[in-house]
Amino acid sequence: MEQRKKYFQDLESSLDPGIENADSGCVVSDRISVGGYEIGIMYRDFPIPDTSDSGWVFLAGDEDAVYMNTPGNTSAFPLRIICSYDPAIIPFLDSAYETAFIRQENGEFLKAEHFFDEET
Repeated sequence: MEQRKKYFQDLESSLDPGIENADSGCVVSDRISVGGYEIGIMYRDFPIPDTSDSGWVFLAGDEDAVYMNTPGNTSAFPLRIICSYDPAIIPFLDSAYETAFIRQENGEFLKAEHFFDEET
């Protein structure tokens, strides 16, 4: 029998972020949705074709490759749900694909200029 996740916040309470694609999907680390950690990194990749994917991924910032590649450590939510977790992300949600932001110690997000650069 599959065990259900106990989410940090009630998923029924969702904020209308006032953006066009509020019902589009996003990927959220369980460090945020289950553990209650603050969003530390948010990035927008190209969405999966023919889906309602927005391309957004939200991480606490301490997840490594093993964590991210382990099935069950992330969940998909509508953007409006993650906006309820952290309304500070709302001004960035219309950002272009291949854009990333990192939360600074003062709580503000700063654009990460080289997040998508290929390693040489």
